[in-house]
Amino acid sequence: MALGSLFFAGQVRAEVLANLKVDRLAAWCIVPFDAKKRGPEDRAKMLARLGIKRCAYDWRGEHVKDFEEEILQYKKHGIEFFAFWAGHDEAYKLFEKHDIHPQIWRTLGSPTEGSLEEMVSAAADSVLGLAKHLDQMGCELGLYNHGGWGGEPRNLVAVCEELHERGHKNVGIVYNWHHGHGHIGDWKESLKLMKPYLLCLNLNGMNAEAKPKI
Repeated sequence: MALGSLFFAGQVRAEVLANLKVDRLAAWCIVPFDAKKRGPEDRAKMLARLGIKRCAYDWRGEHVKDFEEEILQYKKHGIEFFAFWAGHDEAYKLFEKHDIHPQIWRTLGSPTEGSLEEMVSAAADSVLGLAKHLDQMGCELGLYNHGGWGGEPRNLVAVCEELHERGHKNVGIVYNWHHGHGHIGDWKESLKLMKPYLLCLNLNGMNAEAKPKI
């Protein structure tokens, strides 16, 4: 019985898709939403204990002073500083100092006027300077959905296409299911559309019409 159970468990593990293996997963939003308010060292130890080797770092103003310690603790515990939220000049200096090149995740804005082509161009213009700066740093820019026009898969793709045509191929999409309840029904089509530009997919439990939102 024990051998049979172990064999079955081995079969299940063997069928895990490559992108869902633990070494491909990244923790997200574990800084500002941590009920225990862990510091950099305890956070890195927690990730190491869980076997998670990557972290996408979300932050608030009170965390700026800890940016460097976070980087150092991740290096000490074998955690990849995989992504960084929004961007910050102090962080950029530290990325250069420690020779790391995380993705930068930034919400794409939602223009309200003009034709579709004009709105796509305006949205691309709004992140153009950042895309150029990150390209020089060797970092990718992930356009992050958070509702509105700028969170729609087709618009995210259109802005990526526009920026790629302008020569900024370091721009892609970070899609968060938590902000995508409106696309549960057409997820297969939305994923196919975004896949050429998809840098990261944030997973969470979903239910139709977000009742309740998880």
